[in-house]
Amino acid sequence: MQTDMHYYGTLAMAVAAGIPRVDAETIAYAAQFVDDSTGQDSNAHEDHGLLYAISTAHHPLQSFLDKIGTKVKEGTEEQRKIWVPFHFLPGGKGKILSEKLICVKNSGIAQEMLAHNLDTSLKKPFGLELMGITAHVYMDTFSHYGFSGMSSGFNAVNNETIGFTREPKTAAYITGKFKKFTEKYAVAKAAQAATHLGHAGVATYPDRPYLQWQFDFARPRPDNGVTSMRDNTANFLEGCKCLHGFFSKFAAAKYTETDTRRNFEDIKEAVRGILAVEDDMAGRVKAWKDSGLIDGCADYVPETWESGKAMFPKYAMSVDGIATNTYRFHQAATFHRYYVLKDLLPEHGIAVY
Repeated sequence: MQTDMHYYGTLAMAVAAGIPRVDAETIAYAAQFVDDSTGQDSNAHEDHGLLYAISTAHHPLQSFLDKIGTKVKEGTEEQRKIWVPFHFLPGGKGKILSEKLICVKNSGIAQEMLAHNLDTSLKKPFGLELMGITAHVYMDTFSHYGFSGMSSGFNAVNNETIGFTREPKTAAYITGKFKKFTEKYAVAKAAQAATHLGHAGVATYPDRPYLQWQFDFARPRPDNGVTSMRDNTANFLEGCKCLHGFFSKFAAAKYTETDTRRNFEDIKEAVRGILAVEDDMAGRVKAWKDSGLIDGCADYVPETWESGKAMFPKYAMSVDGIATNTYRFHQAATFHRYYVLKDLLPEHGIAVY
């Protein structure tokens, strides 16, 4: 999923669930910032305090290809620490590790993550940021299912089988983007490894909410066979309903006096209409903003929290930086990554890191 869903869609679900606007915007910002926090730079304060940032987003594919060709360990570590816990939550099905790593839509593991992180979010000062990170990881299961965050033959796709089951108005644009993508990396070193990572084999098709399409995996996988028929609109709508339910539990526990909650059924058709909009990113964002669900919302500007790292050394004392969204986001991200990799996944026989 992309900014239209991870920020604007998340914001709409949070507001509809009864979360006050200012907190809903923090949650939604954190959800999208997962895709934009790529730097690991640190900023030391003169009193020796430190804001140590961790990456929650994978680097551009070309960077990954370069790593495959030179520093294999660095490339695979990125998959283990970033792709798996933040973008391709393993579903735990199958017998061997590469099968268990495959992401499963709304899996039992995802449900455990929701319950654990909800409980923590209600207790910690970085709770809103953790709610956003959790929302990102969870919603990605509705688009990334069938693929894993580790380079694997299970991610390979037979390109000639990729096609639309419902021809979109923007078909020429989409297929053109796909052609450019494949041509760009066809001659790249370790191109095969690249197409075996995540959903690179089908480019951005899983992230476009209006697509109805299909393809064949090169290898069968547990409970999914080879052929995958996808209705992104239906999958994203299901994700929105589940996310609304998750946020509703948070709102009920945290905001006892709120009376702004709307049932998902009351907004379902409006959400379905937004998801069905065939347009580029700007057009899809506009659909959310014009829907009446998030009137007057703040736009997403990634630099807002990113600049917080540079601000950290400028506070009178380093303790003053702890209450910032930037610091809390990295607290939440560190907490989530440790929990998923060192607690949640090992309980299901998955040792990734």
